[in-house]
Amino acid sequence: MVEFTLTGPQLAAAATALARFRAEENKSDLNHFVIVVRESAELFEIIFGPERVDIRDPATGERVIMRGGSNVYGRIVHYFVSKESGEIVRRQLAR
Repeated sequence: MVEFTLTGPQLAAAATALARFRAEENKSDLNHFVIVVRESAELFEIIFGPERVDIRDPATGERVIMRGGSNVYGRIVHYFVSKESGEIVRRQLAR
């Protein structure tokens, strides 16, 4: 059994970010994502990151590297949620 601990405000921020992620990244497969919660004095940062995939080019057999912060499962997205308002104040895509 694995246990994860989140505070109520962390969970609320993650839920807000999840709703936006589902609306904006509707082709992403959440079954293949990891979610990271970071916290500063004023913000929660909720990061949605697709699992790494080991894909090989069928023609060459060489490993295809993840570029541009995305892969077949979707792209890396950061949401910054205000502790004061509970609203998303910024969205950032990985490059």
